[in-house]
Amino acid sequence: MRTTKVYSMTMPPDLAKQAEALAKKENRTMSELMREALRRYQQPPLMLVDLRDYIRQLAPTPAAFLAIRQEAKQQGADKLTMAQIDQEVAAVRRAAAQKKTKRSGK
Repeated sequence: MRTTKVYSMTMPPDLAKQAEALAKKENRTMSELMREALRRYQQPPLMLVDLRDYIRQLAPTPAAFLAIRQEAKQQGADKLTMAQIDQEVAAVRRAAAQKKTKRSGK
């Protein structure tokens, strides 16, 4: 008596080529590949985690960073867009570079 059951299935040619290539790459038969696909399909989905929240749980925010955040909030800098922040950083870097150039030019 047979211990397995035979199924016939169809799939679009592009998908069939991908499946055949994957089976060949992993040195599997198409049957093994399809069994693995069904096993994985039945598994519950992995829980996605926000990396920032996960890091916050592992390492609480240092006091110095909290103080900087509070100061930014008091100055209204916590409402800046990324473009505005980039512009400010670029301006500070330009000023520092000009200072350095003036000092080395003396």
